[in-house]
Amino acid sequence: MYFWEGVYFSVEKGGAKSSKQKVSSNFEKKVGRPNSLTDDLRYKVLKAYYSHPYSLRQLADMFGVSRMTVWRTVQGSSPTEVLTFG
Repeated sequence: MYFWEGVYFSVEKGGAKSSKQKVSSNFEKKVGRPNSLTDDLRYKVLKAYYSHPYSLRQLADMFGVSRMTVWRTVQGSSPTEVLTFG
């Protein structure tokens, strides 16, 4: 039995079938590795990327994260996200 987005699934020969059992808990369980960028740091990375001609490597060195972290942050965003942030 597998769990994904609050629903348990059982894998059978014909494919995955949902048992529609919701998890009853007072907190949301996070799965996987935590983000290396906080929301504030993510905003600063995006602002620097969209307002200055920095390379991904330069931004990674400036903020102390890997180049791939900067790449994933930029790929999942748009210039308007920087303008509408918080």
